[in-house]
Amino acid sequence: MTRRNIRRSVNSQMLTVFLMPMGMAGLHLVFACFIVRLLLMMVGLDNIPLFVGAACGCIAAFMVIYAVVYRMTSNAYFRLVSDKEVRNAGRAA
Repeated sequence: MTRRNIRRSVNSQMLTVFLMPMGMAGLHLVFACFIVRLLLMMVGLDNIPLFVGAACGCIAAFMVIYAVVYRMTSNAYFRLVSDKEVRNAGRAA
């Protein structure tokens, strides 16, 4: 396999592993927001723009951290797979 094919395969696998939990977390947040908003309104806190801003800020921070971890993991996995590919190519020759 070429380095480009290895990189494409690694990115495909890593995106699957990293995006599925992000999607589930987003879905969870959507449903939780309705309940949290109702609970806040019960105690007299009904500043909806602040609530939406805080939720969006948390999502943004989480996505930035997740992107950094994704990049580090993807690069480490690529090095691991490409090193094995080089070693296996040397044995076949």
